[in-house]
Amino acid sequence: MYYKFMPDFFCYCLWRVNEDGSIDNINTKTLNISPSLQHDIKDWEDWYDGIFNQHYPPASNFSSIKEEKVFWETGDKLLERLIDETGMNIKKS
Repeated sequence: MYYKFMPDFFCYCLWRVNEDGSIDNINTKTLNISPSLQHDIKDWEDWYDGIFNQHYPPASNFSSIKEEKVFWETGDKLLERLIDETGMNIKKS
């Protein structure tokens, strides 16, 4: 079993990949992590959900290359904090 950290529309960004290949979406609020990290992860998930184009989902994009770069850099920092606070085996996707 291992964990993946990746955004997906209207899902939590943490996924558990089980030995049998099944996947569970994990709410980070169920983890023993700091409230500030919980808040920052929720904001990051909401940011990703905010780019969703409900009229034409394939057109869901960031407003600029710069915004996309900042989004992924923020995710990298969140992942580092999550690993530091939990010691979990988490892979970035």
